[in-house]
Amino acid sequence: MKFQDIETEFRKDLECQLDTGATCNVMSYDDLSRITQIGYPKLHSSTAKLRLFDGSMMKPLGVAHLKVERNQVTENLVFQVIETKNRPLLSAEMCEKFGLIKLNIEPVNVVKESSPLLRREEILSEYKDVFEGLGHIGDASFSIDPESTPVQHAPRRVPVTLHTEVKEKLTELERKGIVVKETGPTDWISSMVVVAKPNKIRICLDPKDLNKALKKPKYQMPTLEEMLPKLSKAKVFTTLDAKDGFYQIALDEASSKQTTFWTPFGRYRYLRLPFGVNTAPEEFECKLQEKLSDLRGVEVLRDDMLVMGYGDTQEEAERNHDENLKGLLDRAREVNLKLNSKKMNLRRTEVKFMGHLISRDGLKPDPEKIAAVQHMPKPTGKQEMLSLLGFINYLAKFLPKLAEIAQPLRDLTLKDARFLWSSQHDKAFAEVKNLVSKHPVLKYYDVSEEVTIQCDASEKGLGASLLQNGQPVALLRGH
Repeated sequence: MKFQDIETEFRKDLECQLDTGATCNVMSYDDLSRITQIGYPKLHSSTAKLRLFDGSMMKPLGVAHLKVERNQVTENLVFQVIETKNRPLLSAEMCEKFGLIKLNIEPVNVVKESSPLLRREEILSEYKDVFEGLGHIGDASFSIDPESTPVQHAPRRVPVTLHTEVKEKLTELERKGIVVKETGPTDWISSMVVVAKPNKIRICLDPKDLNKALKKPKYQMPTLEEMLPKLSKAKVFTTLDAKDGFYQIALDEASSKQTTFWTPFGRYRYLRLPFGVNTAPEEFECKLQEKLSDLRGVEVLRDDMLVMGYGDTQEEAERNHDENLKGLLDRAREVNLKLNSKKMNLRRTEVKFMGHLISRDGLKPDPEKIAAVQHMPKPTGKQEMLSLLGFINYLAKFLPKLAEIAQPLRDLTLKDARFLWSSQHDKAFAEVKNLVSKHPVLKYYDVSEEVTIQCDASEKGLGASLLQNGQPVALLRGH
């Protein structure tokens, strides 16, 4: 084929390689020099990135504009110029124009190319501001019972060995704008509680008297059971939670002064809603629901968020999930809600949420709670028995017969009962451990499906099962 430089009009015959899979024309810098007869031909800038047959990417040196002639057909072509020494490559479009190939075009189904799925690193980079700093999603004002009497506690002694750590923690909280030193008079003064944790401490308010005086807001907290039917078509999930929890709500001046507390270094008060105040859970969840409840594929319970993906196929569900996740992240940025990057479980088919395992198949008990029962030693007193019964109550929705089997164990905790272990209790304890290993998966209730109710009765009580498509949705048992 004859090549001619448009600017110098020099000509050169070169052999070309035909590539019907190529979408652009490519030429080496050496071949361009031979055509232009200039040692260092000038190139125009290129914004293209070339994907090679092995999937690797290459940035061209630039582009060149050349006339190409074959069998009295002349075309002005643009070539991407590369450093690699290969024969000039003609794209499928140019091969057809020069009559080098003939394409038989038949209609095909066009598949829209979808963007790649969100990766954790990309999320933390693009939404860096959502995962850093202290959020502010609203303000709170305490309502105090007018008949209550303010209480001022005396300073509670803190071990001298903890003074340095307490001071450092107070300084940190003050720097973040969570607490401030108080020097003026205040009607309420609570005590401070120092909780030792591995390699650090946590400072908490002990507002027991303040809590008695607070009037709680009338807000109906959503429940897991109300949320579950919305998961019936979900295939993929992400969990997130609010960073610093209640601290994302600011207190007004009067409420802030009511949170004043003693420290070894004088009095401080909270500028943000503190943990321990009995109105905090309702205040916080109410604010979260106000900001997020209209988002598609997003559910909020307490300070936990569940993002879901729906679709007929796994791929469709993942795409839908990523759209919903971006919607949550964009809204968080808009309302100044900060999320905890360390607790983001991204795009899973099974996630822990509100003490349960949420999966595409249905609701499951937390494996850690199952293991706790299976490995629990025989109780030696009422307190240990109450701990076991707590796990049994949790598992009752999955294994309603469990309560019946555990009744002899429960009788040991009655007010006037003596804790005397017998063979009857050995049997009940063994049956409990055996039964928890056989828990069913509870299907999410689907409002569009028919419901079947199965009932049974015995001397020991009544039982009922709510089924859809032969799968249990709810299991009940009564005496």
